[in-house]
Amino acid sequence: MIVIIFTLSLYFIVRSLSKDTSGSAGYSRSSNKRIHHGHRCFIEGLDRAEREVVRNLSHGLSHTDYFIFNNLIIPSDQSVSTQIDHIIVSRYGVFVIETKECNGWIFAHKNRAQWTTTYSKGSKFPLPSPLWQNFGHIQALKNSLPFVEDNFFNLIVFVGDCEFKTQRIEEVLYSHELVVKIMSYNKPVISEQRLLMTIGKLSYMCQAIDITPQEHVENIKNVLRAKTG
Repeated sequence: MIVIIFTLSLYFIVRSLSKDTSGSAGYSRSSNKRIHHGHRCFIEGLDRAEREVVRNLSHGLSHTDYFIFNNLIIPSDQSVSTQIDHIIVSRYGVFVIETKECNGWIFAHKNRAQWTTTYSKGSKFPLPSPLWQNFGHIQALKNSLPFVEDNFFNLIVFVGDCEFKTQRIEEVLYSHELVVKIMSYNKPVISEQRLLMTIGKLSYMCQAIDITPQEHVENIKNVLRAKTG
């Protein structure tokens, strides 16, 4: 009986997530049509690149099959807290997305901790591997969502006038490729009950975890100080 009540409660959470209950909950394709995705995690805190990704996801993914969470800060064993740009929950898996904005050349290597970005005047800057960064996000999510098991997918999306100058990495995408990539996963791997549990737990975490962006930044600084002695 308890399981039935819990599942029904999660069902109504899902129904409420798919309704547009506020001005920021959806993006408009036109003045007469809205996208009814349930953005419950601080969409107003996203930067320009992250908002572009959310628009692409909202317009391209079915609101009945995919549930979008943005800018979620959760506890982490490695860095006290971790901030995740986007989480897409579906029967086909949980897609964890890290967004990067870049307007230069990208030299990326899947197995290297540091990538490089080069700009028009020849200036070069190191870029910590977003794949490795997002792997940390997934480990934190696994601790909170153990019932998802190994059905997490690590995706990196680049926004801006950028170009990859090394061999493309399968999980690293331009922004216009993201929706097609997600929809290429078409085999259900998560049961309906576990889907509801995932959406319910993330919805709860959005509301109940009291870690501000400022506190998260301070947590990262403290970790770095500890590593450098």
